[in-house]
Amino acid sequence: MNLKENNRENIELIISNIKEKLQVVNGGAMRPESFDTDNYEDLVEIYEMIMNKNLLVLVKLTLSSLN
Repeated sequence: MNLKENNRENIELIISNIKEKLQVVNGGAMRPESFDTDNYEDLVEIYEMIMNKNLLVLVKLTLSSLN
């Protein structure tokens, strides 16, 4: 996957990988068609941050934001 290319296929792959990494229960809440190419750079930045964190850190961040 070449993340430098701003296209729908990359958006679909990014969202799919994010949902898998975060173990999203309701996958319908994150639909690739809900993301437009105008914000592609922001989406890639979020994707890279999530993929570079281990799951334990992500769970801690999620739990702390619920308090």
